[in-house]
Parts: sequence; structure tokens; C-alpha cells
Amino acid sequence: LENDIGLIPARAFKETAESKVGIGLKEMSGHLIVSTVAEDSIFADTPLKPGLRLVCVGNVLTKGLSKIEAINLFKESQGYLTVLAERIGLIVSSAFKDAIDAKVGIGLKAVNGKLIISSIAEDSIFAATDLKVGHRLVSVNRISCLGMTKSEAIKLFKEAEGKVTVMSEEV
Repeated sequence: LENDIGLIPARAFKETAESKVGIGLKEMSGHLIVSTVAEDSIFADTPLKPGLRLVCVGNVLTKGLSKIEAINLFKESQGYLTVLAERIGLIVSSAFKDAIDAKVGIGLKAVNGKLIISSIAEDSIFAATDLKVGHRLVSVNRISCLGMTKSEAIKLFKEAEGKVTVMSEEV
């Protein structure tokens, strides 16, 4: 179950520090990726799946950690352990909207139940960000756009003021 900012939480109980966790990790392009989740893993019945990028183990962010350092976080843990992961390809873009009636300068289209960025104006507040035409809109200001209509998503942009954060993914 994905939360409103695209992070996928997985929680499991590890009886002792010596208990096996049953997941594999690999390093890919500077990120830690879940490579395997064993059938008997404490995470087997959670949303943690191979292919997800590891974001956090317990209360420690994994960005910049080596595979060995991340494995040690799992090894040293005991009791309830929460892991946060994300799908590869999620992009976070933030821009400043100086007034509620200011234009955001992006276009949306609905394609097969997904909201796709169809245009970004040259003077858009998102013009200099990583948001690109063709990206699928995932959230606006931590509000999930998954399952929303185009009108509902446009309303989020119109009602936003100040920092506007968009999460999108390449499709």
C-alpha cells in the first residue's frame, strides 16, 4: 500500500538481532535496490518487493550508504522494523507559486486512467525542474493523484500557494 507521497512502507517483526531478515540488496546507479525477498523472509507478506529502491531502514535514511552499511542496519535491528522503499522512476519537483491565482503553466491529459503531463509552458514555475512532458502525475503537495480525474488534479494546482511539490514518474 503506497502512501500519499509515493513511499511504500513495510513493517515486520525481527525477534532477535541474530534473526535473518531474508532480503537481498544490490547497488545500482548510486542507489540501493531490493534484489530479493525470500519466501520465508520477515518481509514476505509486506509490500517490500524486488525492484524497489530502499529509502529508509528504521529511522536511518539509506541515501549515501553502501550495501554493507545498509545490511548492517538490518542485522543490528531487533523488534518491529519499518522499511520505506519507493518505485524507481519517481521524480520530485518543487516550485514556488507566489499567489493563489498565479498560473502553474502545465497541461494534463488523462490516458487509460492515468494523468499525464501534456505540456509545460516556457514560463511555467516548473520549467526549470525535473518535471517533464510525458511523466505520470503521482501527487501534488503530498496528496495522491492516483485515481483522480483531470479536473480534481487541476483543482489541486489552482488551490496551491507557496511551495508546490509534484511527484511524478516516467512512463
